[in-house]
Amino acid sequence: MSKNKQIAFLKLYEPIHANFKKFCRARVYGEMEYSDLMNDTLLVAYSKFDSIKNKTSLLSYLCGVSIK
Repeated sequence: MSKNKQIAFLKLYEPIHANFKKFCRARVYGEMEYSDLMNDTLLVAYSKFDSIKNKTSLLSYLCGVSIK
């Protein structure tokens, strides 16, 4: 795990964390733990972070991943 990659990801993720949490809570609405959806989505997004073309749209990317 590259420290630079981790820092870059967190720098983009931290400001959108609250909004992503709200999205996940609404998305699962009692069907599962929203934190599980968040963790799974973040794992996928982090593993593919280098291939994301528009990193400033991370929230949209995360929402798209969580829907699939």
